[in-house]
Amino acid sequence: CSDIKRFPYKCLSLVTALLGAGAGCIPEANTPRDRSPIEPTHRPADPETPLMDMEDFAWTHRPLLLFADERGQQNRDAQLQLVKANQDGLTDRDMVVVEIVGEQITIDGEPRGADAAALRSRYDIDPDEAFTVLLVGKDTGVKLRRDVPVTMDEVFGLIDTMPMRRQEMGNASR
Repeated sequence: CSDIKRFPYKCLSLVTALLGAGAGCIPEANTPRDRSPIEPTHRPADPETPLMDMEDFAWTHRPLLLFADERGQQNRDAQLQLVKANQDGLTDRDMVVVEIVGEQITIDGEPRGADAAALRSRYDIDPDEAFTVLLVGKDTGVKLRRDVPVTMDEVFGLIDTMPMRRQEMGNASR
């Protein structure tokens, strides 16, 4: 009888593994994983803080990922200027900005522990690419990929056509 109670978590582990959540992301077989929402303002990681997991953003935030190396710094800086000029739109759409520059990762400008190589692998970022910007939806799917800076009007326009965002906008007007 106790096996029946644990069965959903075993299925969750299998589904998570099949969807490619990555190593260290699979919940224990008999215990549920804490899914508390990420706060919009992230604190810097310290040695006690677990590595960031993109699954932590599932259903709560829309990450805008900026991958850059030294050759892509000009594009990264241009993208960040566009982002900074549109803070209200980011907040309104539950967005966070994740920068991956070399092995350094920040979330909304705050250093964060994470495996940069694993993020590049997960999102199929070629090491020869100097700059890539990705919009990841609340469902964790990639919604936009560019190798040049993208206007926030384009990002917001795309988000505003998504069914979940349309529902959010409907709920906000009530």
